[in-house]
Amino acid sequence: MRRKPTIILMHAVLALTLAACKSDRFELGVPFTLKEGGIATAKEDKTLEISMVEVMEDSRCPVNVNCIWEGEATVRFTLAQGGQPPEEMTLTLRGGYRDLAVGRFSGYSISLLRLDPYPVADAKTEKGAYTAQLVVKAGSEP
Repeated sequence: MRRKPTIILMHAVLALTLAACKSDRFELGVPFTLKEGGIATAKEDKTLEISMVEVMEDSRCPVNVNCIWEGEATVRFTLAQGGQPPEEMTLTLRGGYRDLAVGRFSGYSISLLRLDPYPVADAKTEKGAYTAQLVVKAGSEP
């Protein structure tokens, strides 16, 4: 009789684990948004996953502030495909340097289009509050 509560508990733990590992889906060639700490899987290639690990730097000039330099934002991602070991990729948004925002992985190009929220003077963005807009395309052209 003790086995029934144990089995129910095991099913509950499994359901919670699967819910925590849920990933969003994206279409190749279509911009999508990924939360910091989130994972997304390609609809066309279910073995292709991208996760937004962290915003490493956000020195973009805050709204309503006059800056000498516009600054930049650097984001670290992890990419995996087909059971291969994951690879890290760092993409940077900096005005006039589009090539820093594009990376290549396993026959795909990954472009960082936008990072939100944009900095505001005297306000700190909390860890995990960022979202990145990305586009993933088949082939090496961004």
